[in-house]
Parts: sequence; structure tokens; C-alpha cells
Amino acid sequence: TPFVFSLNDNDKVRGAIALARPAYNLNDYAVEGHLSICGWSVMLVSVAVSGTGVPMAIIVFVLRAKVLAKLVEKSSAMSDKTMRLHRALTKVLTLQAGLPLLFVVGAGNYVLCQSDIVCCAAQEHMIMLIASLIPLISPAITLYYVRPYREFVEDKLLCRKMGSKTSVEPEPIAYQ
Repeated sequence: TPFVFSLNDNDKVRGAIALARPAYNLNDYAVEGHLSICGWSVMLVSVAVSGTGVPMAIIVFVLRAKVLAKLVEKSSAMSDKTMRLHRALTKVLTLQAGLPLLFVVGAGNYVLCQSDIVCCAAQEHMIMLIASLIPLISPAITLYYVRPYREFVEDKLLCRKMGSKTSVEPEPIAYQ
């Protein structure tokens, strides 16, 4: 990844951290990082990682609006079930498209810590935690909103046979 090529020498980074944060005990840890965020290689990587989140979200939301408008236009030709499925799929894609905005939050924390505007140990840990949440949340959204996947997970978690439902609600009575 380009991020690796922008790293500074480990000993220099360790020395800079010891000066900036003397309370940190780094003896038993591997240390990698940047001495400054103002270098061209660091800026290039930072823009590539965090700068694409907002434009991508804008593009997706514009396309979402167009898809929804087309769905409304064609709704008279669709069954209710098809319309519900399209709306559910649009919701899933919208939620997943908004996930890269979390990179902006992580990058903002990174800039705040690097420039020493606001920084604490919890905030430093949050930078990577937020980035790690994206690959965790995306499949969770799919598993929750796509019914066959949700039913499969429910069956496995509740130790039910595939497709068997134990409903609390009474069965509807068909009158003849």
C-alpha cells in the first residue's frame, strides 16, 4: 500500500514520540509512523484515503435520488412486493455507501492529534478503531436488511432447522 512507502525511520519516530509523549512506554511495542503530516508522501496517502469519502458519498446519494425517482415513475408497473424489495435494496446500498464517511472522522482525529490541537490516548486508539469498523459494519448491514441472509443467521443463532419458524403470533384463520 502507498501508506507503507510514506513511513519514516522507526528509530526517528520512536525518538519523536518519546519527546512529544514522555509518559508513553514504547519498549515492548513495534513503532511505525510519520514525523510530520506535511510531507508530500504522507499528504498524498491521506488525501487518497480520507479525501474520497465525501465525494463518493455525494455521488452515491445523487444516484440514489435518481434511482428512487425512477422507482416512483415505474411504480405503477411494479407489484407491491417488487417495490418493497427495491426500496430495501436501495436502503442497504445507501447505508453501505455512507460508511466511507467514517474514514473522514478517523482522518480528522489523525490531523487533530498530529497537529497537537487536541490529542489523548483514547483519541489515538479511535483512529484505527473507526477505520476497522467499516469492514465490520458493511456485512452486518447486508445480513440485517437482506431477508434470506437474516433468516439464515437467525436459524443458525437460534439453532433452528433451516426455514422452520417458531412464531409467537397465531396463524391467521382463513374463512371460507
